[in-house]
Amino acid sequence: MKRLLVPGLALLLGAANAPAVQTKYPSSKAQAAAVATVPEPDRGCLGKPSDRSSELCAQWSAVDVSAAALKWSEASFWLGFIGAALGLLTTVAAFLAARYAKKAFEAAEIDLRPWLQFTIEPGWASGRDDGYTAAIVVKATNIGRTPATDVSCLSETHRYDNRAMEDHFLPFFKSDVFTDQNTELVSLLPGESYTFQVLSNVPNDDTKRIPTVGIKLGYKWSNGKRARTCRAFHSDYRWEGPTINPHTGNPQWHSTEQRFWVAPVNVTE
Repeated sequence: MKRLLVPGLALLLGAANAPAVQTKYPSSKAQAAAVATVPEPDRGCLGKPSDRSSELCAQWSAVDVSAAALKWSEASFWLGFIGAALGLLTTVAAFLAARYAKKAFEAAEIDLRPWLQFTIEPGWASGRDDGYTAAIVVKATNIGRTPATDVSCLSETHRYDNRAMEDHFLPFFKSDVFTDQNTELVSLLPGESYTFQVLSNVPNDDTKRIPTVGIKLGYKWSNGKRARTCRAFHSDYRWEGPTINPHTGNPQWHSTEQRFWVAPVNVTE
């Protein structure tokens, strides 16, 4: 029994006196270095981009191509948008420039065209049983800056009421008839004038409607464009007589007073 106890005590004493085992842990620097050296996840084609046999490599390649295509699509959209905006601005600028040029041309054309105006004065007048005939003196003047050619003067006379005046005269003013068998055609330089004489034939009318005469002055620009100045005038005549016409033996009346005033119908172009 003693033989067994002695060796056992010796083993226990030796184990107690033996040095303790120490566990060593890596330092923080070592841990950081270890983390830094961890390789990136392999996409399946790392180091072998031409490897078409790897399904994972093909998938990642498709993702990269799609991402690149998306970027190019976005860039193309913005380039197209910028181009369209620039095109729109260019179109608007061209339109405004053309509109300004047209207005400038029209203004220059109007500034350089002939303009005719006229005044009227009463001439002679002779009355008969069935009405009267009156001569009207029309003085036309070119107040424009270029010559007026084919200048003519026509007249029409109507008795009217206020509701029908435009119906009588506007068709005459706006028609393309500028001459008749008695029409004179003259040309007027800027500042020149010419005197026409037109006749107003007025039949007797028991309704006492006012006799109104319409004067149409037609002419052309130097480029052949047709123009006109038209105006209507109310008229009033006072008569004395009658006397006997020695040539016809019929009674006639002579005007002692003639008066004109502007009617509210005119056309100028």
